[in-house]
Amino acid sequence: IWDTAADQWHTISRGSPWGRRLKVSPGGEYLAEVDQTRSTDWTAGGGLMIRTTTDWELLPPVPDGSHTTGGVAFSRDGLFIATGHM
Repeated sequence: IWDTAADQWHTISRGSPWGRRLKVSPGGEYLAEVDQTRSTDWTAGGGLMIRTTTDWELLPPVPDGSHTTGGVAFSRDGLFIATGHM
């Protein structure tokens, strides 16, 4: 992430995932992340990951979040997350 106040980059997740998709919630409090290598066809991870933007910590895993690798979007009100599977 780019910290505009500090004028510097900060790494919040290490590794080299392929096809990563990121979306910030409408209110700015969450970052949703999906990755094409985190799929039911691969063993590299758990699918949908959600972080708080205050400390970038991961929230507990979403139940059956493994079918979430094709994209991610929040609803306008931030109450729903839509994902797809490739």
